[in-house]
Amino acid sequence: MIKAGHVGKPAVIDELKLPLVQRDGIKPSGNAENGVSQKLFATFVMIQLRHITPVEDLISMATGHENTIKEFFEAWSSLNVDRIIDFFSEKAVFHNIPLEPATGKDSIRKTIDALFSGLLKGVTQIKIEVLRTVSSGGTVFDERVDSFELNGKWVALPVVGVFEMAPNGKIIAWRDYFDLETLMKQIR
Repeated sequence: MIKAGHVGKPAVIDELKLPLVQRDGIKPSGNAENGVSQKLFATFVMIQLRHITPVEDLISMATGHENTIKEFFEAWSSLNVDRIIDFFSEKAVFHNIPLEPATGKDSIRKTIDALFSGLLKGVTQIKIEVLRTVSSGGTVFDERVDSFELNGKWVALPVVGVFEMAPNGKIIAWRDYFDLETLMKQIR
């Protein structure tokens, strides 16, 4: 029996009890008595398993990335651009989908500075309420409501964000999807 596990763990192929089945229109050769097809299939499975990241590692990686994004949102609440920028890799891409993308830390800093001096001018507080988070490997999706206190008035913006994370925990791509007009109606 093959058990999921870490790369390189041996499996005893002779102990496999795999039925001979037709897959994708190809009838396996050999028969159940000599087990030729079973052994070939088992060898193929083991080769493939060596190239798959163990489930435990994927879960740990995803949870770590989710925690990083939570900390990233806390940095936005601090209104500290230096702290926000620290979460990005050098060649990261930040794209608020209704606006132009920014590539690289310097460009991302300019974009965030432009948001704080333009569209979000007068912001005194930011609250980010994450409604749902889904992650897989190095990708984190979140559904959230970003709220901004602008000139003494709170405005809220529903957002879906997609983060692609580097193994070192840095953001390599961040895309936010939202309706810009929803925000504009509230700040006019």
